[in-house]
Amino acid sequence: MLKKLLKKSIFVLGFIILFQIIILAQNNTGGKTMIKMTFAGNEIYGEILNTQSGKEFLSQLPATFKFEDYNSTEKISYLPTKLSGQGEPEGFTPKRGDISYYMPWGNLAIFYRDFRYSRSLIKLGTLNDIDKLANMRGSFDVRIEIVD
Repeated sequence: MLKKLLKKSIFVLGFIILFQIIILAQNNTGGKTMIKMTFAGNEIYGEILNTQSGKEFLSQLPATFKFEDYNSTEKISYLPTKLSGQGEPEGFTPKRGDISYYMPWGNLAIFYRDFRYSRSLIKLGTLNDIDKLANMRGSFDVRIEIVD
């Protein structure tokens, strides 16, 4: 009887482990979600980190945002719903191509130049081909969506 129960337990445990492996394989994109930004005939791609703030940002997509230049360093836009910042570091040093969120203002900030350490700045991910965005002038619309 004990031998039979042990075999069933091992079978069930093996099934649970297999199920978990399948789930992880389906959800594992290196801890990142791909996005596409479309503006003025351009398409650029990026990755959003699998963090609480990254998930909160992704939950607001697809959407169109109005961007503008700020400080000749970044393009900014305001999100319709502020991110919580829960579990995030106190700040970080943004590099060219970083997608971030500035807690005090509730804005998305995409850096096209390296910048200094900034408190209350949360890294959300990175973009490639940042020159296309950096070269935009004035106020412009950007459609951001998740890439399946």
